[in-house]
Amino acid sequence: MIRLIYHYVFYTKKQRVFILLLCLIILFLSLLIYDNTPFYEQQLYKDLENLYYHQSTQRLYLWFLPFLYEMILMDHDQPFMKPFDVYFGKDYVLASKIFFYVCVLIWVTWIFMIFYHLIPYILTDYYEIYLIYELFFINLFLDGLLLLIITFLCVRLKYQAFSFMIPIFYMLYSFVLEDIHHPMLYLLFPIFLPLESFKSLEFFYKICYIFTGFTLLFIQNLKNKH
Repeated sequence: MIRLIYHYVFYTKKQRVFILLLCLIILFLSLLIYDNTPFYEQQLYKDLENLYYHQSTQRLYLWFLPFLYEMILMDHDQPFMKPFDVYFGKDYVLASKIFFYVCVLIWVTWIFMIFYHLIPYILTDYYEIYLIYELFFINLFLDGLLLLIITFLCVRLKYQAFSFMIPIFYMLYSFVLEDIHHPMLYLLFPIFLPLESFKSLEFFYKICYIFTGFTLLFIQNLKNKH
């Protein structure tokens, strides 16, 4: 069954769209960081250059990747999967879909993490890899899991056209969190903000939030059996 989902997701027109989007993000990153200044100037201001690159690129990723995640997740409720509910059981089908899409989110995030480091390493003389920035991709992946949960809970085949309202809401909510620094807003929907300092308590809260979301998915699945 997972193989069928894989073929449906990656052997349709979406494969071309994904490759096109990947090429676009590489192009944007290349244009963003291209610097023809001499080597000594890049070394002189390398801290500022690194800070500018990380902040700009993280902002670009936070605007772009949620839409890519949603483009992949929106097809979770397809007619060809319905017979599997009878043959394998709804819980098994739901668990298989969650496992597949989590693996895809890991894979997509990993690809963009590689380009995040590789492109500036090749094109500039100032870039340095800091492990602390890997936390950004961990949080980005966790935000992808939040999108997965919301999509599985709210988006069905007949409402598929409205699925991109979810990443739009994600972007608008991030703008609100940046302007209104109120902890209750984060507690309602704990998305990552790149300009905020990382706190381990927030990280564990988001993990608990995600596990609660997965629990709701199986509760909803249990209700649909009856």
